[in-house]
Amino acid sequence: MFLAGAALAWNAGGLDEKDLVTVLARDIFKDKEAAKAAFQLGFIHQKLGVRAPNETPLGTAIAASPLKERELFCRNGLKWFAKIPANKIRATLKGIEKQVRILGRRRANAPGGGVLRRELEFAARMAAESCRFMLWQQAMAAGKAPEMKQLARVGIENLQRLEKDFHAYWPLRNKATPRHSSPFLRWRMTDYRRRSVQ
Repeated sequence: MFLAGAALAWNAGGLDEKDLVTVLARDIFKDKEAAKAAFQLGFIHQKLGVRAPNETPLGTAIAASPLKERELFCRNGLKWFAKIPANKIRATLKGIEKQVRILGRRRANAPGGGVLRRELEFAARMAAESCRFMLWQQAMAAGKAPEMKQLARVGIENLQRLEKDFHAYWPLRNKATPRHSSPFLRWRMTDYRRRSVQ
């Protein structure tokens, strides 16, 4: 967005998305394929077919706090599953997973932009877990016990890996403890284990 804003400041009619990828590759990621993946991920939420001000289900479904806390930032996070068709969630998940694979390969093989690439890959993995969580909620609402069980098992495993990776990434840019920054991963694990949303 900083790149787009700077480009538009100079010429409101002259923004070319291909140029943004070129600049991302040269100045941010030091890698063209990683820049393309980042650009694609920036629009992946559109596959869900919903719009909300200051919110995307890819962020709020995974981060929504337990209802008893009455937190407002992600207040719709636990409701999106009922508004988005499963086929759109699956298409979004497939698109995210494709870009995560690209970022994983590029992170392993390309110098420069490493921390940012890891953070972007991590954020994309969290977005994928939002999709899986919404699919689990839909399976629960439909009484599909085998599908629920499978999604919960995979979801818990993925969230545990995310939590471990988060604690490894955090010190690369931060000095304070990550203890208060990732409780939502545990909230979702608890939901899966209880077979209900808190």
